[in-house]
Amino acid sequence: MRRGWGGLAAAAVAMTAVGVLLTTGGVRSARGPVARPNPSVQAPEIVHEHGARRVRTTHPAELLLPDTVRPTARAQLLWFEGRATAPTADGAVTLDPAGEPVHVGPRLLTRRLRFHLDGRTIASVAAAGGDRFWVSTRDGAVLLVGPDGTVRDSLVSPFAYSTVTAGPDGRAWAVRSAEQFEFPFGRAPAPLVVPVRHTDSLPVPARRPAVALFTHLVNAGRIAIDTGGFVYFAPFIRDEIVKFAPTGDTIWVATRGLPHGVDEPRFELDADGRPTLDYAPVNLGLQLGPDGRVYALSTPGYTTAHSRVDVLDPETGVVLRTATLDTPLPTLAADAEGRVYRLDPFALLTGVAPAERARLAAFDLERLGGGRVRLEDFAGRILLVNVWASWCAPCREEMPALDRLAATFAGEPFAFVALSEDVDPAQAAAFIREYGFTFPVGLGRGTLRARYHYFGLPFTVLVDAGGHVMYRWAGYGGEEQIEGIRALVRAELRRTAAAVPAEPHEAHDGRTPAH
Repeated sequence: MRRGWGGLAAAAVAMTAVGVLLTTGGVRSARGPVARPNPSVQAPEIVHEHGARRVRTTHPAELLLPDTVRPTARAQLLWFEGRATAPTADGAVTLDPAGEPVHVGPRLLTRRLRFHLDGRTIASVAAAGGDRFWVSTRDGAVLLVGPDGTVRDSLVSPFAYSTVTAGPDGRAWAVRSAEQFEFPFGRAPAPLVVPVRHTDSLPVPARRPAVALFTHLVNAGRIAIDTGGFVYFAPFIRDEIVKFAPTGDTIWVATRGLPHGVDEPRFELDADGRPTLDYAPVNLGLQLGPDGRVYALSTPGYTTAHSRVDVLDPETGVVLRTATLDTPLPTLAADAEGRVYRLDPFALLTGVAPAERARLAAFDLERLGGGRVRLEDFAGRILLVNVWASWCAPCREEMPALDRLAATFAGEPFAFVALSEDVDPAQAAAFIREYGFTFPVGLGRGTLRARYHYFGLPFTVLVDAGGHVMYRWAGYGGEEQIEGIRALVRAELRRTAAAVPAEPHEAHDGRTPAH
């Protein structure tokens, strides 16, 4: 268990999307200046140690003012619901809320990329040049995917779980994943950043924590690589951003006075005597913007409700601008003049043609109360699928809200089905009776994780009338998530009402999307 960051564990670490509506909450809704002077500005503290510049900026000179108006000029998508993008020659590539790779162009138009990975779940993706892509997977592999979407090369990851990043030349580097952890014991740690398939190296040693089990956690983070081969590293649990030369020398270390960073996590016992791992996430993402500056996405403190964006000078490490956002998983773009745009993630997804959406893996399960419940039973209707279990506390909170939501679409081509992961159907039945639910319930008997590759419950998927995944949510995001689902259903109902009838659901075994 992890202490100090609550629901952000499922959101920020798993990095699967929790659907939230865009709320302005102090963010301007009309175009204005890029930033304004910070009335609380303080000069950065700068010291030089061992040839490196150490910079502490607690109150930057400017307060960043993100726009909520869609950019009219070319812009680079930096984060999509908190998930980092990877620059390409003509935009950026990232994973959509269904975990599928998508390309977002400089005009923020989105198209799906079709990868054929034999059921593997993607953890990160980066451009390798020539319409090729580097991919790390949840089972620890690093793959090179060709222009046709097929795997051209499979490499052994330098870490059990890696995030891959490519420089402008397409060469890939791996860093320890901040989304999946291993707890190794008795092994010397590999370097901090490791090249993938090329011979150049960044001879920066990993930290050696006092407790060897924490080696991965204290060295996990995000990296960005500029045209000069300089590497920027943002550790996951420390208030640092570091710039390394290609030789491995440290150029600068930037800090911001964040209260929740720790050099090393520690085990503690809670009131019930259970061990907890005490740490909080700090850096959630690191990017090089089209203006040449360094953009860092982080948590501003011990909170699960907000995030922070800092803009750093790549030469000095000084934080130039900062902004606090009222969501932990923002969708942000930037343009060449340094203007930052806070975008509605739903609007970006409208650029993906329905036929290019991934298909939901079909289900055919015993139905609670008798009979069968199958995906094909809901052909021609928008379908909300919720995977849950009676022992899952957030499921008990979410399920009544989803039931009420489904009732608001009575008479519409919309359906709601719940798929139970309880191994014992009697436990699922008791839960349903307790609340008096009447929607169809499928009995997964503990088999659904292997089919849908979720990383925690509840797991909710919105499927269009053709059987394609529109959106997915991991965990329960409260009323914001419910309103996000409602808005997306309404938008899809409007779209389908104006379009030709959608193709029906197709049943297939579905570990990978049908193409």
